[in-house]
Amino acid sequence: MTDEQIREVLTATQDYMLSRLPKTEWDHRFSPRFQKNMRKLIRRDKHRLLYSVLRMTAVIAIALCICGGMVLAFSEEVRANVKGLFLERFAPNEYRYRKETIVTTEITNYSLADYVPEGYSLFERKETADKVSESFVNENGAMLFFTVLNSGYDGDFYVVSDDSKSNDSAYIGKTKADLYISANPGEPNVIVWQGKGGVLLSIQGVLDKAQLTDLAKKVNDNS
Repeated sequence: MTDEQIREVLTATQDYMLSRLPKTEWDHRFSPRFQKNMRKLIRRDKHRLLYSVLRMTAVIAIALCICGGMVLAFSEEVRANVKGLFLERFAPNEYRYRKETIVTTEITNYSLADYVPEGYSLFERKETADKVSESFVNENGAMLFFTVLNSGYDGDFYVVSDDSKSNDSAYIGKTKADLYISANPGEPNVIVWQGKGGVLLSIQGVLDKAQLTDLAKKVNDNS
């Protein structure tokens, strides 16, 4: 065979072999996660100063939290000032301590006996490390109730309140107290507030707002 014939045969063979190869279409797409990461990297590169400030802010916030925790751990005075944060109010008449937070405070020295209105006498007093309750009665049979709860009290505290009672407030020193005042004369009213060391206190009786607030201030100032 001549050289020209050999070239023609090789060319024909080449064309034939190429025609037998499978046809493949490449359509590669990057995953959404990869594209998201790339966009994030590009955005950070364009705003280096902003991300540096945000990172420094986060570091400072973490440092402050650590320092605050150390202060709380070693300073009893600071702990006493923030104990009020441990009490949550879940409903208009429901109070509950966060169960993971237990603050041990001496409450057996709390009493309403020295401040009750004239004519009331002590009917019963019960006390444990976590709860103190007193009840008083006057000559007309009217009852007056005083309750003190420590944060270790294993239970929830409710104020009996219905549609006849309206919510009000007053201040016991710098502490805001909740009042539940009945529209019906002769029905008991209630005051609830948080005293020293996070202690929860309440007074309930057929007394007006001024009388309840005055009793609460006397108990708070002398306990």
